Amino acid sequence: MRFNKVSGVIAAVGMWCSSFAVSAAPGLDVSLGAVSGKRAGDGVIHYSLTNRSDVDVLVLSWETPLRGVEDDLFEVSLDGQPVRYVGREYKRGMPQPEDYIELKAGQTLSADVDLSAHYEMRSAANYAVQFVGHFHDRFAVKPAKAGVDEKLLPIADADLRSPILSLWVNGIDLPSPGESSGVFNIEKAGSVSFVGCSNTQANGASSGHAAAQSMADDARAYLAAGLKGTRYTTWFGKYSSSIYATLTANFAKIDDALDNKPIEFYCDCTSSAYAYVYPTQPYKIHLCNAFWSAGTSGTDSKGGTIIHETSHFDIVANTDDVAYGQTACKRLAKKPSRAIKNADSHEYFAENTPRLN
Repeated sequence: MRFNKVSGVIAAVGMWCSSFAVSAAPGLDVSLGAVSGKRAGDGVIHYSLTNRSDVDVLVLSWETPLRGVEDDLFEVSLDGQPVRYVGREYKRGMPQPEDYIELKAGQTLSADVDLSAHYEMRSAANYAVQFVGHFHDRFAVKPAKAGVDEKLLPIADADLRSPILSLWVNGIDLPSPGESSGVFNIEKAGSVSFVGCSNTQANGASSGHAAAQSMADDARAYLAAGLKGTRYTTWFGKYSSSIYATLTANFAKIDDALDNKPIEFYCDCTSSAYAYVYPTQPYKIHLCNAFWSAGTSGTDSKGGTIIHETSHFDIVANTDDVAYGQTACKRLAKKPSRAIKNADSHEYFAENTPRLN
């Protein structure tokens, strides 16, 4: 089947990057609309993704809201000021076949999306809403011909923005999922606790936490020494004093969180991802299936995952998921202003595997 070919193609993409000419981006269009009827004014929009090309296309589900909002996919503003995203931020591994959505040539897929469940749309007002998609690991489908099997052709990474929608919201009084009460038990500062975890899981999370502390210490020491070698440039590009200062401040906060804040690990996630957090709910980290099979240290490890997720918290580094994986993050380093906002870039800098100077 078509989707069964995806994993093998993705695994090879890293080797192809320098020599394999990826396909030009097919014509994907996004449109947003307000809903009518009973849900009008509730913060619900109608999202549509259209494939205007003459070939079928495979896109990652989490880069769209078609299966639900699993990342910060929209820019929402009120009176010109950004509205805070309070939904989930994930650490993901290599995409699997089931992570893809197929759009036939000329097809439109749509979904109603309740933005009020993911963004702080509390006030009764008109909000400006725009979908901002960062599409990676897409594929165009080259149909089979006589004697030639169907092929999947990688499509170049691309950003996609919708027109801006003016959306009236009546005002929401109920808390959004993951909204923090802001109340913490000071006696738990510097502690690590576990919720719904077996002894084996607790041991794995504890080992990962210790590895994350070591990684954060090492990253801070590198930055404190003012080093600007390949370890820095690989993940954050050409040296910039402002980017370097931000990275230094970010790792100071990550290190402080891991050493001095009440970290809570939840073993309640059954998805194929590594972990997720709500950025507004420090310091609670939900561990998913890929976390348990990861190594304690090294690339995409337990320790690195905890660095990644800790960086997402608003009061730590407030990172986003701009790109996943080492190959994509190395490309992202060509845009340092975006790399400094990316959680995986922080993770790979901290993991430093293979070791760089």
